[in-house]
Amino acid sequence: MSVNVNNQAVFFQNFTASFVSGGVIEYTTAGLIPSNSIGNRVFALTMSGRLRRPLPGNVKGRYEILLDFSKVDSSYQIRLEQPIDGQLSIGRKMYNANSVMEYDAREVSTKRLLRLFINPRDVMVREKRFYMNIQINDSACGGTSNSQYIFLTMNTVKIQK
Repeated sequence: MSVNVNNQAVFFQNFTASFVSGGVIEYTTAGLIPSNSIGNRVFALTMSGRLRRPLPGNVKGRYEILLDFSKVDSSYQIRLEQPIDGQLSIGRKMYNANSVMEYDAREVSTKRLLRLFINPRDVMVREKRFYMNIQINDSACGGTSNSQYIFLTMNTVKIQK
């Protein structure tokens, strides 16, 4: 019996993750895991690091993380839709990820980018450790036709203008 390629876990390498400002990432893993629906997958991301106090001009205290998958060599297509699910801990507080996080995924020129935004409810007065384990539905194998974000066409072909 063969296993459908969409029912196999795949983890990506050769991608970068960094804060635009306000933090340090110590490690991250990202990949696709099978969902409970046959043939469908979930984009999974685990990350750990430190959040610093927001910069003085950052009134909202919003943090931005940029993940660049441009150098990932894979033939997988990923189409993200629906909100983020999972958990985010900052210091000793645990948050439901969809209540304090948003994302934006797009291809810009030859870059494949995922931007995560963290909006902590509390004002931070000192550096705190953070950890997240989040998932976003990948509907490239099916799903709805009104996906908000077309994300990674994970291959080495340059995007045509």
